[in-house]
Amino acid sequence: MKTRIIMLLGATVLLGAGLAACTSSDTDDLEERLDAVEAQLAAGEPGDVATALQNLAIVSAANEISAAGLHGVDESVNDNGEIPEGAAGPINRAILAMQVTDWPDDLQGDADTLLDVLHELVEALGDGNVEAAGPVAADAHELGHEFADAAAQHVLASLGIEPEGDEHEEASETPAVGETPAEEHEEGG
Repeated sequence: MKTRIIMLLGATVLLGAGLAACTSSDTDDLEERLDAVEAQLAAGEPGDVATALQNLAIVSAANEISAAGLHGVDESVNDNGEIPEGAAGPINRAILAMQVTDWPDDLQGDADTLLDVLHELVEALGDGNVEAAGPVAADAHELGHEFADAAAQHVLASLGIEPEGDEHEEASETPAVGETPAEEHEEGG
C-alpha cells in the first residue's frame, strides 16, 4: 500500500515537472504555426491544402466516371440492343463520387447536367427499356467524356500546368502499328 502511494506521489511530481517544462514559448510557437496554416487555408492560394483536397476529389470523381463504363453501356444498348447486366452499379458509384465533390464554379453546371443524365440512365437501365435507354446512354457517354476532360483541364490549370488539348482528339491521331507520327503526317495522315 505504501509503495503504491509513493509511486502515485512520484508520478504526480513527474507530471507536474513535465507540465512546468512546457513554457508559454512552446505553446506560442505552436499557436503561430497553427495560425499560419489557418491563414493559408483561408487565403485559398493555389497549392494549398484546400485546393489539393478539392483536386483530389475532382480526380477521384473523374476516375469513377471513367470506371462507370459509359462507353460500353452506350455500345451495348445502341449497337447491340441489350441492357448490360450490372451496369447500374458502377454508374451509381460515379453518381456518389460526383455528389460528394465540392465542384468549383467552372465545373458545377456541367457536373449537375451529367448527374441528371446519369440518374436518368440508371432509371432507364433499371426499367430494362432499351429504346428509352439508348439516347440517354449516348448522352451520358458523350457528356462523361466532355466532363472528364473539363475536370482534367481544371485540375491542370489549378496546378499552373497548361493543358495539351483534347485527349480524345489526340487519341484519334495515334499512328497505326509500325508507323511513327512523322510517317503518318507525311502520308497525309
